Amino acid sequence: MAQDPMSMFSQIWSGATVPLMMNPEQLDKKIDELRLVQSWLKINLQMLDASLAAMEMQRDTRRQFQTAFQNMSTSASSMSSTPSMPNMPQDESKVAPSPSVAADSSSPTVDSLAM
Repeated sequence: MAQDPMSMFSQIWSGATVPLMMNPEQLDKKIDELRLVQSWLKINLQMLDASLAAMEMQRDTRRQFQTAFQNMSTSASSMSSTPSMPNMPQDESKVAPSPSVAADSSSPTVDSLAM
């Protein structure tokens, strides 16, 4: 009750779109056509990958800029709403030298350096 292996194989693959028994010329032609389609699909996949990478990079860059601008506007608004520091004089002419500098007479002055 041994069944022919080729008939069993043909029954299994009877629904296949590619005929199983081709002559060598047809088989070579079909292989070449499928290789061409395969290379076209690979190129399209690479272009799709590149497009996705570029769009992700653009999205990430926009997010970083938005975060930076939000931080800058938050900092600017907090700086404008806080009063100036009371311990810091606003006019440089009102700044007195520190006692340690005024007491040290051995420190070089501008006049002594301008020889």
